[in-house]
Amino acid sequence: MSLATTSPALEVDDLSVRYGDVVALDCVSLTLPRGSVTGLVGVNGSGKSTLMRAVVGAVRPLSGTVTLLRRP
Repeated sequence: MSLATTSPALEVDDLSVRYGDVVALDCVSLTLPRGSVTGLVGVNGSGKSTLMRAVVGAVRPLSGTVTLLRRP
């Protein structure tokens, strides 16, 4: 297998996001393999949309990293 097929599609490491005094994400980490289908579920206000916004670069994280297809 090549590196392209064995490396993760998405890696989130120790990601934290704040909106003013509100901590929306606190030290979130996850790894999604290439070719997988993943659902993101949770109660209202649990940070699902904030996580997706951080992944696509729409919000700036307080700390942590996001790597999509081996690119920051």
